[in-house]
Amino acid sequence: MGLKFNDKAISRYENSKGKKETSTINLNQTVVKLIRYKRLTDDDNHFLVLYDDTYAEMLQIEGIGLETLAPVQVNNVLNTYLTFLRRYLDDVTYVTSLYPVEIDAQRAYWVRKYDHAKSETQRHYIDDRIAMLDATHKQKSNQEYMLILYGDTEQDLKDHINLIKNWGGGAIKAHSMSVKKKTAKLEQLNNMNSGSRNE
Repeated sequence: MGLKFNDKAISRYENSKGKKETSTINLNQTVVKLIRYKRLTDDDNHFLVLYDDTYAEMLQIEGIGLETLAPVQVNNVLNTYLTFLRRYLDDVTYVTSLYPVEIDAQRAYWVRKYDHAKSETQRHYIDDRIAMLDATHKQKSNQEYMLILYGDTEQDLKDHINLIKNWGGGAIKAHSMSVKKKTAKLEQLNNMNSGSRNE
């Protein structure tokens, strides 16, 4: 469900911004662009260059599954995270998103099996498997976590990335994304009304 704007909110927004900036923003959108960037850098890092000529990086965060841990382990993770929050004082944005369960590879496997099935019983069994995968795709979802870091310069951003990876410990397990995954996430975040990537 997208964000809904009422007329008063739009009016306040237009009045609070300069004429130059409001002329470039389409306020009739139902979802605001979350990450306003110009481009990715042309090096191996592929950092985001933001509109104010600062830099940002998106890191994938591993889920921990606190509900599966013993109470002592939960306390350790929470204490590590609290220590991280006390030490890391720069801006950071957490993004949590739900995505449909990926079934493409499994579905393709069963379709190939169906094409080579020798009996009606095998085809019926494979039809059931494909229907089950389709239902799983529609009803289940995966939760993914990202962290967006900011820096005034590329070196500043690299320093922030190193701090996150060093200070995060067991609470924040951050990993770099491939440029393909990063651009897909940016597209998805900035176009939430377009539906899931598999629709």
